[in-house]
Amino acid sequence: MDIEALSIRISWIGFFLTLVINSTVLHTAFHHSNNIFGSYKYLIMSFSLMGIIFATAEIFSKPMIFDVDSAFIILTFLKPARSWKSFILLAMFASMFAVTIHLLTIQFVYRYWAIFKIQNVKKYFGKLKCVFLWFTTCAFVFLCMSLMLYIARPDTVSDEFLQNRTKSNLSLNPELMTYYIAMIYLEGSFNYIESFPLLVVIIMVAAHYIIISYCGFQMFKNMNKKMISLSNHLQRINKQLFRTLIIQVCLPTLFIFTPMLSIYIIPFFNLDLFINAGPIACSLSFYPSIDGLICLYFIVDYRNALKADILYFLNCLTCRTKSAEPKSPKPPNEKY
Repeated sequence: MDIEALSIRISWIGFFLTLVINSTVLHTAFHHSNNIFGSYKYLIMSFSLMGIIFATAEIFSKPMIFDVDSAFIILTFLKPARSWKSFILLAMFASMFAVTIHLLTIQFVYRYWAIFKIQNVKKYFGKLKCVFLWFTTCAFVFLCMSLMLYIARPDTVSDEFLQNRTKSNLSLNPELMTYYIAMIYLEGSFNYIESFPLLVVIIMVAAHYIIISYCGFQMFKNMNKKMISLSNHLQRINKQLFRTLIIQVCLPTLFIFTPMLSIYIIPFFNLDLFINAGPIACSLSFYPSIDGLICLYFIVDYRNALKADILYFLNCLTCRTKSAEPKSPKPPNEKY
């Protein structure tokens, strides 16, 4: 089995896992979040829904990511090539990286305000405000990424570069694929226009991680002092949600976000190299399902609710099986 076929199978496995696990998170968060969670449950549901959208965009676009010399390239072989549908789907996949980090940051800000500035939670994260905030922020990030990717759309110069530079590695025909390319250096000079998308992504990710680090450090340092007046149940819930957020950030940062960010940064060094980021793209397909598992496992209320739902389903299945079994006829009364 070649690498391309293996990556497609891995992507489909990741897609189905994401669909099942994140749908379970949506069901559990909607039906089993008590009043203590407040509007935070809508953020959990939004993050799970974004994971499903991310996996869907990934499985249909089947993106390939490369670093070639001073160029960052993301491409797909969707048919028809270079149609507006192919460009939009590929832009959607590329936008998910920024949207994911953005939603994680919103969750950290919510938890920080819930502990230290509860009035801000009531002001900015009411039920309707929370949903509105999610849609507007995600739409804004998607719009920014789409505008940046429009700058990186292919032209005759990029077609010639791609065909000549990848001839020995992949033998790609640029006319038969949809791709975005950011050529950081053009004819030996720094290309300010095409470097703009990558610079914005790097700055955006750095800014979000600064906010996450600040909120996380403040909660780790001062959370116990602030929660002394709360009930034991509230303290337990807050600690669970904080622990969940930390793991949701640390795992993908180590295994997904850091490698992905390095792919964005390497072209600025103008090295003579060819990097196929296929393994990173495969890991991206599993990220949403892993995130859903973290949520289901570390939030005890959700874990217990899921166990109860599974037991209820098994009991119903057992009862139906028993009722469907044919009953043995009673022996006729014998007269002696």
